[in-house]
Amino acid sequence: METWRNRVALVTGASMGIGYITCKNLAKHGIKVVGCARSAEKLKDLEEQIVENGGQFLSIICDLRKQDDIMEMFEMIKKRWGGVDICINNAGLSLDAPIINGDFSSWENMWQM
Repeated sequence: METWRNRVALVTGASMGIGYITCKNLAKHGIKVVGCARSAEKLKDLEEQIVENGGQFLSIICDLRKQDDIMEMFEMIKKRWGGVDICINNAGLSLDAPIINGDFSSWENMWQM
């Protein structure tokens, strides 16, 4: 992990689950972490935990279904830390919608993620 110290990692879906834990672990190893998600409150909590433990974290509210949000996110990262060295595409959505007879709008929503 020493090789990645002071590099910038972007983690999508950072507000919960695997993304949340990944952000904390990356920061613990000296990586500058950008966490993006749609939940401002959960990202704020994560940011506070990482900063309290000496890590560097940039939280960005971003809906990955919206191109404008994505472009704005990368501009914010560029201004703060120059760019992204590591990208962990963790965001996703899974609904109970079987492929054969599942609700089309549920599948469309999952495809958007």
